[in-house]
Amino acid sequence: MRVLKFIFSILLFLIIVASVAFFVIPSEKIAKAAFDQIEKSTGRTVTATGDVSLRVFPVLGVRIEGVEVANAAWSDQPTMLSAQNLNVGVKTLPLLQRRIELSTLEMVSPNILLEMSQDGVGNWVFDQEASTPNTGAETQSETSSEAEQSPDVSLGTVTVTDGALTYIDHLAQTEQSIRDIDMTVNWPSMQAPLSLELSTKYNSNPVSITMTAVSPSALMQGDETQIDLTGRIAGNDISFAGNLSTAPMIKGQVTATLRDISALLSTAGTPGVVLPEFIGNSADISSSVAFQDATLALGNLDVGLTKNRLRGDVAINLENKPTIKGSLDLGRFDLRSGAVASGNGGSTSSGSSTGTGWSKSNIDLSSLGAVDAAISVQAQSLLTDAISLGALNGDIVLDNARAVATLKSLAVHDGAASGEVIVNARKGLSSAANLVVTQVALNPLLADLAEIDSFSGLADVRFSYLISGNSVDALMRNMSGDGAFSLAQGRYEGVDLDQLMRSGDVGSGTTVFDDLSATFTIAEGVVQNKDLTLSLPNFVTSGAGRVNLGDQSIDYILSPKALKARDGKGLSVPVRIKGSWQSPKIIPDLEAALEQNLAEERAKAEAEIKARAEEEKKKLEAKAKKKVSDALGVEVKDGQKIEDAVKQKLEDKAKEGLLNLLGKN
Repeated sequence: MRVLKFIFSILLFLIIVASVAFFVIPSEKIAKAAFDQIEKSTGRTVTATGDVSLRVFPVLGVRIEGVEVANAAWSDQPTMLSAQNLNVGVKTLPLLQRRIELSTLEMVSPNILLEMSQDGVGNWVFDQEASTPNTGAETQSETSSEAEQSPDVSLGTVTVTDGALTYIDHLAQTEQSIRDIDMTVNWPSMQAPLSLELSTKYNSNPVSITMTAVSPSALMQGDETQIDLTGRIAGNDISFAGNLSTAPMIKGQVTATLRDISALLSTAGTPGVVLPEFIGNSADISSSVAFQDATLALGNLDVGLTKNRLRGDVAINLENKPTIKGSLDLGRFDLRSGAVASGNGGSTSSGSSTGTGWSKSNIDLSSLGAVDAAISVQAQSLLTDAISLGALNGDIVLDNARAVATLKSLAVHDGAASGEVIVNARKGLSSAANLVVTQVALNPLLADLAEIDSFSGLADVRFSYLISGNSVDALMRNMSGDGAFSLAQGRYEGVDLDQLMRSGDVGSGTTVFDDLSATFTIAEGVVQNKDLTLSLPNFVTSGAGRVNLGDQSIDYILSPKALKARDGKGLSVPVRIKGSWQSPKIIPDLEAALEQNLAEERAKAEAEIKARAEEEKKKLEAKAKKKVSDALGVEVKDGQKIEDAVKQKLEDKAKEGLLNLLGKN
């Protein structure tokens, strides 16, 4: 029974309120009060294109159909905001006292247009004196008179349901849109702080924002105000605390807890991105932020990734092409993918394929031209799938699609590396490098690179190259360069090569060699080597040949030589390695064996044959001279040719005949 009485009392109250409202509520004045409040806050003209009607439930007030707010004078779009309905709520008790106090403004399905002019001025920067709805002395008198009779007005809460926002940057010539916006703004007065709650969907992902502005009126006048902002985008939390102005100027502290970076990138318009494992799909970020004069400065930047953490200071100039300058400390940076190498050395990269040659897919590095950069990088260590590296100190400079990485120092297994790598994508793709590694410990290096732990010693390596082409295949075929490798006082564990070559015993042992060295040149993708040398106590191995990088083939001869064999003359048994990288043939090179082992004997035999031939030649010449002398009566002297002797004989006879004719004899 009590419940029925309670319900009846509520219904009676609503009937009385509705009846009083019908006769007491000045609908037109409430609408005008709402418009005056908006115009007072923005300086923009507000008009209604539809009817104004009484609204009792759920909030006492009026419903205004078709509301438009004028845009900035410089825009070619007439309205900054248009709404299907504007529901204005008023407080009941002040209304009974002939005072209008607005409790709520609800915009239903508004379309909001935000624009940035080519001069860098936003249409949300309001000039209250620029827009005056009425002019003239008569109008001013009416306005003053009406103002004296008008009730006091205050604004409580503004809500937006099912809104749409479009942002146009005329300077950058870009346009973006957001729909399904629900927003609540609490702003009691021009001098009071403003609080905002917004939820929407962007690229199908949920976005929510909460913001508090201490002095929004100062912000609208171009001054700065304190801002506290938090946002959740696709499950990722971002917050900012500091000062902001429409100059634009930002100064404060930003923090972020990113739980799903892929979803965040999808929201930003880049779906389907699979991040490498050294970045991971989560991060925590903190940094001071300062933005002014088109430059964004990030100070004390601290980024914690899934496996890594980097710190530094970065400044990004956004005027024209973005330019990044700064320094980064990578700490102990782990680049390992976590992949387990297979028995054949692991999976091949996308650049090559087993048995079918290099990839001919086009390499597009045009994105290098999107930004310029000058960044110094240091790290305590670098871990990769292939190798573990020590302390790093270097610079990266990116200028108009040309990247230069200068390696000032890099610790590599007790040794040091330095050099420079250049990647140029200005016209096609080319790359050059000049690298030097000194005194690197071979045992841990080979263990990292190829899981080989048999060699030990300190090696020096020098390597330079120049490549060009738009695919891996073209790059390999167009490579040129040179290099050198040397290893002094090395050891090989597992087999005693000296004993193996002397006796054929393949038992375990240790090979101690005095040196291992080689130099090479590269031209049109072909590596040439002529001076490989491996020195053992009783043997020396030389090598020469070529490796065709483009065709993935090899033609190389290794020549082990026993120094004490053949009474100290040495014995060499060359082995030829020839064919494709995948299935090379290894066969003894008999022609080379004969050339190397019998060179001395062949030279001696050739000398003996030549001596005998000379002796026989002399004997034949002597016999020929004697026969000519006997037949012609010509004396052939030693060293004189037969024809010269005959000629001399004829000349003597001619002289003798001439003298007889002249009577001289």
